[in-house]
Amino acid sequence: MNQVEFVTKSYTVRSGKLGGRLRVIFLADLHGKEHGEGNRHLIAEITRLHPDLILSGGDLVTGREDFPVEPVLDTIGRVREIAPVYAVNGNHETKLRHFKDVYRHYVRELKKRGIILVNNRSEMFRRGDDSLLITGCELPLRKYRKLRKQYLSDGEMNRAVGEPRGTDAFHILLAHNPEFGDAYFRWGADLTLSGHFHGGVMRLSENKVAVSPYGIPLPKYGYGRYDQDEKCMIVTGGLGDHTRLMRIHNPMELVYIDLMPL
Repeated sequence: MNQVEFVTKSYTVRSGKLGGRLRVIFLADLHGKEHGEGNRHLIAEITRLHPDLILSGGDLVTGREDFPVEPVLDTIGRVREIAPVYAVNGNHETKLRHFKDVYRHYVRELKKRGIILVNNRSEMFRRGDDSLLITGCELPLRKYRKLRKQYLSDGEMNRAVGEPRGTDAFHILLAHNPEFGDAYFRWGADLTLSGHFHGGVMRLSENKVAVSPYGIPLPKYGYGRYDQDEKCMIVTGGLGDHTRLMRIHNPMELVYIDLMPL
């Protein structure tokens, strides 16, 4: 494959908690897709953007025992050479837990490559005078059932990732499933990053998705940017697919976010 199949999407998020600019790359829903041999197009674009930090929102793999994880490990290892990488499981990594040997190998190799996993825990990232608290939310597979509306209570959220915390650090929540945006906003991170919907089967406008891949029409947090009470949520269309769903007005995308002071 010689052509580039993704677009690059940019956002700017400002906060009084930040003293300088930090550039963050957000990857999600790669599902093992290669953009050029060895993902050379993807890696070249990430290199061009000069990020300070790279965050993975889940579903780098597809949750099958026969899915080849080595190409994904090679890609994320090369990405780690560009900037630090923090990652949370999506539903497909959670599915991979059923295949214990495969999952153990995958996690062990991620850690060997320097990837920091934040499944239902938090890590601090510091660059200069700025601090980012990064929390990952891994939800059980029952929260991903198709063709039915799902809910996430505040209690379930707190049991997964802990009670909301006040912090002087800029707080980022990696939460794969955007269906629970209301719960994420209530929980209170400054920036929430999600994927999972792949931008929907068809996008009607910048923030309106006709139907999610899970069969839910007009999902509230289907794609793009949402702001509420000085907090922000960004939902990416993702970098790959695991089934042959249509993408109408909805290209694959690489997202970068410039975090800036007020």
